Amino acid sequence: MSPFGPDPMHDWHYLLGRMGLLEYDKTLAGLTVALAFVCMLTFMVVGLYQMWLMITLPADRGRIGVRGLVDEDGS
Repeated sequence: MSPFGPDPMHDWHYLLGRMGLLEYDKTLAGLTVALAFVCMLTFMVVGLYQMWLMITLPADRGRIGVRGLVDEDGS
C-alpha cells in the first residue's frame, strides 16, 4: 500500500500481519518493555559495581609495568 493512499498501513501492522503475529502485538510490546527494563537495571547494577570497585580498590592495582619506562612516581 502507498503511504499516500486513502488507508495507509503502519510498518509494524504490515510486518506482524505478514508473520501472523498481529494478534500478539500487545504481548510483544510488553515483552519488549520488560526486556528493556531488565537490561537497564542490569547495566545500572554493573555500573554501580564498577564505581564501587574504583572507589575501594587501591589506585595501583592492576597497573602493568613496561621495562625501560619510568612512571611519574618513579616506579
